[in-house]
Amino acid sequence: FLCLLQEPTRFESQVKKWLYEWRPDSCWEPKTFQASSLLVSFSWVAWSLISSRRVDRLRSCVRHNLCKIVTSMEGDIGEQIRVAVRVRPFNAREVARQCKCCVKMEGHQTILHIDECSRSPEDGMRIFNFDNCYWSHDRSHPNYASQEVVFNDLGQLALRSAFVGYNVCLFAYGQTGSGKSFSMVGSEDDRGIVPRVAIKLFQTMEAQKQENIAFEVVTSMVEIYSEKIRDLLNPRSGSKTELKVREHPRKGPYIAGLTAMPAMNYKEIQRHLELGNRCRSIASTHMNDVSSRAHTIFSINFSQTSLEKLESGLTRETKKVSLINMVDLAGSERQSSKQLSTMEYARFKEGVAINKSLSALANCIFALYK
Repeated sequence: FLCLLQEPTRFESQVKKWLYEWRPDSCWEPKTFQASSLLVSFSWVAWSLISSRRVDRLRSCVRHNLCKIVTSMEGDIGEQIRVAVRVRPFNAREVARQCKCCVKMEGHQTILHIDECSRSPEDGMRIFNFDNCYWSHDRSHPNYASQEVVFNDLGQLALRSAFVGYNVCLFAYGQTGSGKSFSMVGSEDDRGIVPRVAIKLFQTMEAQKQENIAFEVVTSMVEIYSEKIRDLLNPRSGSKTELKVREHPRKGPYIAGLTAMPAMNYKEIQRHLELGNRCRSIASTHMNDVSSRAHTIFSINFSQTSLEKLESGLTRETKKVSLINMVDLAGSERQSSKQLSTMEYARFKEGVAINKSLSALANCIFALYK
């Protein structure tokens, strides 16, 4: 390895060979030249650090630059934030009121027509750009985006990132009744992102199964109701024990006492989902008959352990752990405290807590953007 660093060209070709042996997919091809420049620059930086005996800096340099090389060759894997928007069909309430759709989609643009009576085409029109735009308003439309289309764009990307070793978080955000739970969980006949990710995860594991690689899948499911964390997979029926968030010095924040269930196949994950969904906090509101009153987080802890024989005859074990968080956020809703009944006041307090937590999430996203 040290000899290769003295000759950047030789180093570049050798590392490329290792990478192609590791992932011989065709998706690496378009990014070859970008990765080549990174490899050359990295080789000179690494050699200068070795010459000055900065071994500590070399370790961090190796980790950082190889992650950049892998990311550049895999394209969109490893990107920080992607935003997609989806338009649902009219519900029964909107159909009864004969509502009109004021949204149009063209490629990556979502166009809002606020004032259709305006003479100028620019007046009353707002255009927003997103990474993905899904038109699910009308099934007869040629560009109709089904659950499978949404999964192929977002779910597949999350899975590819998880197999490389990244942590992934995918959440649905929007007003109550906007179709978040349908997009994330779906129905028996039309599965959402969460079950499709689980199915594809085990299919990919089976396809990549080798003697020297072992996979492990562990699931957990929680909800955040009125700023309190509840374990939805707790085997004790009806348990509403509040959990606490702790911080590990190396792994970061975690939930103490959270139930973690191993899964060997998709049917076991399906049972975990059904158990958790039965314990979710839902209620009827003015906007939605079956409204989620809490944020629900379904997590998959995915581990890959590989054994590699060294030239010395010893065996080296490498473990790669990825956390896939799929979040169905509770919907925001306009609140009013005037003349409320007892049940309505309970919904009002839930709504206040939901809006408060969504505002905090918006601040986190804005900070990441900055």
